[in-house]
Amino acid sequence: MKRIIVATALTVVATLGVGGCAGSSSGTEPQGPPKPGGSLTVYIPSEVTSLSPGVSGRTYFESMIYGNLITLDASGMPHPVMAESIGMVDNDPAHWNLTLRQGLRFTNGEPLNASAVKYNWEWHADAANGSWIASNVKDLLGELTVVSDVSLDIKLTRANPDFYVDVVSPLNSPAAPSSLADKQRNDRNPVGAGPYMFDSWVEGSKLRLARNPGYFDPERPYLDQIEIVPVPDSSQMVNVLAANPNSIALAPSGRVAADFQAAGVSTVSQEGPGGPNFFLNNRNAPFDDVRARQAVARALDLNDLNASVFDDTESVATGVYPPDHPYFNKDVHQLSYDKSAAQQLVDAYVAEKGPMNFSIVAPPTEPYASMAQWAAQQLNTLSDVKVTVEQLESNTWQTRVNGTYAYNMSPFNTGWNGAVSGNFNIHRTPNRLGYSDPDVDALFDDLEVQSDLDERKSTVDALLRFTYEDVPIVWAVRAKYFWARGSAVGGLEMWGKSDIHADELFVSQ
Repeated sequence: MKRIIVATALTVVATLGVGGCAGSSSGTEPQGPPKPGGSLTVYIPSEVTSLSPGVSGRTYFESMIYGNLITLDASGMPHPVMAESIGMVDNDPAHWNLTLRQGLRFTNGEPLNASAVKYNWEWHADAANGSWIASNVKDLLGELTVVSDVSLDIKLTRANPDFYVDVVSPLNSPAAPSSLADKQRNDRNPVGAGPYMFDSWVEGSKLRLARNPGYFDPERPYLDQIEIVPVPDSSQMVNVLAANPNSIALAPSGRVAADFQAAGVSTVSQEGPGGPNFFLNNRNAPFDDVRARQAVARALDLNDLNASVFDDTESVATGVYPPDHPYFNKDVHQLSYDKSAAQQLVDAYVAEKGPMNFSIVAPPTEPYASMAQWAAQQLNTLSDVKVTVEQLESNTWQTRVNGTYAYNMSPFNTGWNGAVSGNFNIHRTPNRLGYSDPDVDALFDDLEVQSDLDERKSTVDALLRFTYEDVPIVWAVRAKYFWARGSAVGGLEMWGKSDIHADELFVSQ
């Protein structure tokens, strides 16, 4: 079954921050048509702790179990998978419709219909269920109405011309309602409608998935089995993949991808919408003072970050947008490295409030662990500044930054899609940065109703001038996302950030 392009009277428009980038690859993959059968091992850099959608934090394997309603094509536009279409109703960015394919079913036989999608989205909005997008979904979704078995009417709490980008999140991968109703059971024995279904899981060791014979596309998936294995040590990851032709691995950084390539392993890469940056929590001292935030921005030599942490494999950011983006303006950029200016800002802060002491929270995974250590070393060269690194288990780190906002500074991956407004507007959630400025809020409100590109560019320029001066976030690098593949693996194609089309994977031996 070929993928069907969205063709509908409903309108979808590309607006603020929606963009895509075609992936690139090194090496060659097996030639000829995909070969059905076989087993694939997927190496990942950290352990799986939950299998429920929105709780695991790993959409690349959630989609294996639960499937995707849509994906994004290389231009950032929606591409239907289990959905037939998604679009605005009557060109109203606060009113959308999702239409599903006919006859979809979960692996337990339950129908994957509009009622099931509604149940899933409302489940994600309930913070008690632990979905990392809970606050954002609750803030965004207004009224969900089941129009028919395949049609869901969606009224948002406010205009959002990029709503389909918000769908490409855990909302995109619905679980069977009867399974999701018992989260503890779903965490350990999930039921979805994706190309693969749960088989077994040895925590800390191996997650095994089996081919879903009832997948909506009868020609896919090609593999009989997928085994997902955590390998936290990147050197070991390179070695085990090099020895296993029927395997792929998620490379946690460009440095690790270079190690794969040096070992003769092919890689597939894609520049994502954003990358790992530094969040500054404006709620807490010292970053409730703009001088402290500006001092951090001036003290961090991002070229050195790229060399020290990423082996110069990434592009250093000058702000939100890359040079090839329509909203990029070379004259509007964030504060640049100036250590002397950084010390002057610290001195002014210290004279009034005392020493600048704070912590950077980070998980043990890369590149965040190394970014935190690097930033602490850079900042500790300033007088009257003492920075410590607090390393947290990955889920705890996500909760601290995403949920309770109990942190001072943290490396965190974010892009320039619609989620950025949540970081900058205190009246919207999740506001991880705790940043609030009425002028910035008003500019975001203007963007929600503007359609003329030149008008939007002018508004974006004004918005960025405010935020670059206020420094709620230090944009660090434009990240590339990498997968490495064994010599017998074909069909490894990336989309979004680090997601892959799991139903297209195959092995030649």
